[in-house]
Amino acid sequence: MINARSEKKTFYIKISKIVLLSAAILLIYMYYYANCHSRMYLTIFGLIAIGVITLIALALFKRITLESTKLFAAVLLISGIFFTFAFTPGSVPDETFHYWSSYYYSDLILGGEVDYENTMLEMRQTDADLYIANELSADMYSKTIASLGEASGNHETTMVLVSPGALNSAQNPFYIKLPSVLGICLGRLAGFDAVVTFYLGRVLNFILFAALALMAIRLTPVGKNGLKVICLLPMTLHICASYSYDAGTIGLSFLSIALLLRLWISENQATNKLLAFIVILQILLVPCKLVYCASLLIGLFAPRRCFASRKQMLAFKVGICAGVVFLFVLTKLNSVSSMATGPSSGLDQRGDEFGHFYTLQSALADPVATIGLFLGSMLLTGDFYVQTLVGGSLGWFQNTIVAPSYIVFAYLAILFLAYIRCDPDQERCVEGRLRILCLIVPLLAWLAVMVSMYLGWTFDTEPVILGIQGRYFLPVLPLFMLGCRFNSLSFKINSANLMIGSIVVLNCLYMMRTFSIVLQ
Repeated sequence: MINARSEKKTFYIKISKIVLLSAAILLIYMYYYANCHSRMYLTIFGLIAIGVITLIALALFKRITLESTKLFAAVLLISGIFFTFAFTPGSVPDETFHYWSSYYYSDLILGGEVDYENTMLEMRQTDADLYIANELSADMYSKTIASLGEASGNHETTMVLVSPGALNSAQNPFYIKLPSVLGICLGRLAGFDAVVTFYLGRVLNFILFAALALMAIRLTPVGKNGLKVICLLPMTLHICASYSYDAGTIGLSFLSIALLLRLWISENQATNKLLAFIVILQILLVPCKLVYCASLLIGLFAPRRCFASRKQMLAFKVGICAGVVFLFVLTKLNSVSSMATGPSSGLDQRGDEFGHFYTLQSALADPVATIGLFLGSMLLTGDFYVQTLVGGSLGWFQNTIVAPSYIVFAYLAILFLAYIRCDPDQERCVEGRLRILCLIVPLLAWLAVMVSMYLGWTFDTEPVILGIQGRYFLPVLPLFMLGCRFNSLSFKINSANLMIGSIVVLNCLYMMRTFSIVLQ
């Protein structure tokens, strides 16, 4: 009798939670609809709200668990597809450049003309006419939708002037661009219109990230819930559901970190297969973003107990260093040298601006002023870094849709709570030397990002380092969060449903706000 009453009480508590959550979501949904009166908003977010409420209800009644990798994969893919189509062409940071780069490779595959001297690409007329703009707006949605089917099957081509960097294979490694390139190639071969071709490249690029991230979640021995939350952060979805090569870079970094943690924490000694995969992933990261190879330090400082023999340990550490150094010399040495020394003659160029970038010589000439510049940049623009880390500033830094501070804080709170240990990894702790490395590696990577922007993007007349965004910290964020985690804190229950459910609900409400503003 007591058990029956207890079960009945529990049932009514769950029903109450669902009713309250549903009421809150629907009230916010209608409030934002009253601001924009958009049928597109009403339809899309109505379906999303119903889906989110259903997901949370099933989780509360334990019909599903978001701890399941398969269910999380579905949530990640649906979230990614939404971000893929929600943002119009060019409304993601640097996307025009990345689109040109992918189109360049599609020309190489399909035999299109490339004029390296004048930095021009042969493009289908329909692709060249595709309306691309930095700003996300109702007008852009109208133009994008109106372009569907326009000039479909038109085989006329034209030469289009592009950024010189888009034709730089060292700057845009082929293997990291391959999914988006295949999307463009498929669209061109099938005769799809420019809009369908563009979004096809986006979809395949996100699938690359999702595949790598899901492998990382499955293989990491610690912090699975936290890694899932990072994958669902608006900024992660925003960047990875675009043409940016950061989709592959972030995925490769997550997978590399997962395997390095597995090397340290696994009860079994490392196999040659595991070590080979770590070396390959670190080598693949070099041409993408050299700064994220800082994670190789975790491998270099791995203790003898992690390896089957001393010979295996030496072979791994020498191999990973040799591979990274070789790829660095092959792909990055010239660009790093030019940043360090400055131009041989004339002025540095940054977009339409000209001036002199800081150099190593100027930095070493006055080290106190240089340190002050770095610290000052962190103090003056630190809030922007945090905001652009979690996704508080979507679009191409579009001021009209910047998230309020309470939304950014909510994402940070969920991220912190997701890294509190719970039963499934109760005995797996990041302690001692590994904890120190988990803090040092991300900080070194961030310092390297600042140095690269100091030398390659900031004029020597400017008081802060420019060009830095918090999203550059995403590839090493899992390590930093593990390093900051308090091992003395833990949940008595598995928090997967709570944490992932919370970020799904917050994403839903945040996107309602964002697109109610855009569609006004």
